[in-house]
Amino acid sequence: MGNSIFGDSKDEHSEAFTKIDTHSKAILTVTQRQKDLESKLDLIDEKIELLDHNSISNIKKINSDIKSLRTDMRDLTNDLNEMKSFNSKVKKQISLMTTKDEVKKLEKYIDLWNPMTFVTREELKKSKEETLDAIKEIIGDFLEPNKNEK
Repeated sequence: MGNSIFGDSKDEHSEAFTKIDTHSKAILTVTQRQKDLESKLDLIDEKIELLDHNSISNIKKINSDIKSLRTDMRDLTNDLNEMKSFNSKVKKQISLMTTKDEVKKLEKYIDLWNPMTFVTREELKKSKEETLDAIKEIIGDFLEPNKNEK
């Protein structure tokens, strides 16, 4: 029997080493699993951080797009209001225009009056002067015989 200095036998010693070896392997396995889990957690943390960053970037872009859309909507609303105003002005102008019936009535009156036969002012003045000259001549002839009688 081989007793060691400590009073243990080799079998007991060997059994203790086997237990230590088994525990040691178990601890190494647990440690390795812990490192794997920590690594996976780090990757998950990085992914979450990346998602947060992307989310923030997307939210900023969406907010910017919304501001742009609001500006565009405001501009479109202003343009629409200007068009409405212009349309109301056009309606007023159209209402002031004459209709086909009114134009036909005017044509009938013009045809009835026939303004082409109207006398111009110059023609009237000339006719007046001719008439006055003729009257003076007639009156002058009429008055002249009276002068001879005296």
